[in-house]
Amino acid sequence: MRIGIGITIPEISNLPGQSGGGAIPDPLVLSYSSSAFCANASDPTPTVTGNVGAGTYSSTAGLVFVSTSTGVVDISASTTSATPYVITYTDTNSATATFNLTLNALDDAGFSYSESSFPQNFPDPTPTITGVSGGTFSGTTGLVIDASTGVIDLDASTIASHTVTYNTTSSGSSVCPNTSTQTIDVVAALAQANNVYSMTFDGTNDFVDAGNITALNSQSAFSTSFWINPQDTLLTVPVVLAGGISSTNRFYIQLLNSTTIRYVSSGSSGNIVDVTVPLMLDGNWHHIATAHSGTSLNIYFDGVKINSTPLTITAVSTNMGDSFTIGAYFTRASNFLNSYVDEVGLFNTALTAQEVKKIYYATETGKTADLDDLTTPPVKWYRMGD
Repeated sequence: MRIGIGITIPEISNLPGQSGGGAIPDPLVLSYSSSAFCANASDPTPTVTGNVGAGTYSSTAGLVFVSTSTGVVDISASTTSATPYVITYTDTNSATATFNLTLNALDDAGFSYSESSFPQNFPDPTPTITGVSGGTFSGTTGLVIDASTGVIDLDASTIASHTVTYNTTSSGSSVCPNTSTQTIDVVAALAQANNVYSMTFDGTNDFVDAGNITALNSQSAFSTSFWINPQDTLLTVPVVLAGGISSTNRFYIQLLNSTTIRYVSSGSSGNIVDVTVPLMLDGNWHHIATAHSGTSLNIYFDGVKINSTPLTITAVSTNMGDSFTIGAYFTRASNFLNSYVDEVGLFNTALTAQEVKKIYYATETGKTADLDDLTTPPVKWYRMGD
């Protein structure tokens, strides 16, 4: 005997995604045209797929949107960072999507020359690159410049104001290419004058008593410039002295030994500054210049400033120009300089570093710098034989 069992088969409804039922929504996806932008890029706009309604955008601190409803990134208002920003889009159903976006800073294209102005007869200047190296240099018309090193060929360049541009694109390590500029003036060299003779001081009885130079009196800023070829290791005699041996307002310059220049400035108590220089007693001519301004002093040897920062010295002014002497303590008949001396200049202003270089580089065999061609000519210029 068979027993029948009735089975009721339930009706199967349509599953999601099947015909006649609700479709599975597309996943929510957020994207930008790139995962990284440079700091000078145009503001990027996002693309969203699988979106329901009008959503909003948010991000980690530092990234700024033009609008949180559009998701356009305001690059100029945002902070560059090598760490990606996480951008989150949230739609009206609270679904979210994220995107990592990096804002890279522009390359550091920093560079500089030691001066902003160079006479044509100066040594060709080389820039110091403080940013990304390996870039390319260029200049405006008339400037002759090495594209890879930035060295300027001064005497081949025209006298004018030029713009030098450094571009990091070719560096090989550029992330976001950048440029920077510096204005360089190429100017005429200092005029020259004939320089055939010098004066010999024999260490026995030779000296020059130039008398009073009243133009130096009551000056808080003054300078000296001279060429010297020392012949003796005992050089404690002043090369130049102004103000007199007994004056409380005076200055003088000694070559204390073959590698030391001594500058003495006497105010109420006096002051002594010694600086070390390369060997002077080598049979060659050397240029020495000093620039005294108030209580600041700079000393130059062969066109180069010896002290990295201004030296502190006693201020000198009143009656400083009295009894100017070259080659001796003017009251000591037994103390004289043994040396060749040439082109002694006295100024009632503090020479700049570039003015000193102009004097140095304008001098060559048979020629010397025409000190009267300087912006502020010397108050006295002793040609010492020319």
